Amino acid sequence: MNTVEKILEEHQALVERAEKGEAGAELAKDINRFVEKVQAMGAEVEDSKTRNLLRSLLRYWAGQLYELTGTYPRFELQPYASTEGTKKAKAPPEAAPPLSQWLWRFIGGVGLLILLGYLAFGLLGGRPMRPTPPVIVKATATPTPMPSPLPTPTTTPSISIQQTKMGVLIAEAPVKARPDEKSPELLLVGRDLLVEIVGGQGEWLLVRFGDFQGWVQAKYVRKLEKPVFKVVEPGP
Repeated sequence: MNTVEKILEEHQALVERAEKGEAGAELAKDINRFVEKVQAMGAEVEDSKTRNLLRSLLRYWAGQLYELTGTYPRFELQPYASTEGTKKAKAPPEAAPPLSQWLWRFIGGVGLLILLGYLAFGLLGGRPMRPTPPVIVKATATPTPMPSPLPTPTTTPSISIQQTKMGVLIAEAPVKARPDEKSPELLLVGRDLLVEIVGGQGEWLLVRFGDFQGWVQAKYVRKLEKPVFKVVEPGP
């Protein structure tokens, strides 16, 4: 089983190989193997912070492969698979007898009571018994089933492709709430983190990684030479 520590060790080893100038099909092949491990680990991790870290690794190596091959791949983290066992399905309840069976049983019971009453009356009173008229049950017409309404067709939302700028942190850097040295520090991010450059102001860049967004000084960010295209799905 892959752990977060092992994943980060393999990530650091690949970063060192890339910084030494190694390139080519062999490095790209090892990067793809590493990405497959990170994607598969998504099925074992439920914590949202750890999943955001894994997504950042996927985005970083997608940028590296883009620089090596000229094609930006789209990597997705596998959804978390719960280990809770499925409950055994309950046996369906025994179906009740049809209404017609109950009706015939009731008619038969009433007819038997009438017959016994006539027998008792004839034996005790000496009067001849009259035959019991047959009970006629009228059949009811079977209702015609109403057709079910057809489902309303739904339209598929369109998907757009946007061009975005990416960058990589070259050193540990604080993320600020505003582009100002005196602005409160939101968090401290590490080196080699792949970020999306949303905007800029002076010596500051507005960056996004995962679901987080903040301001970082431009001196900490190495911009990628080529733009990146990403698929944007419209909201509900």
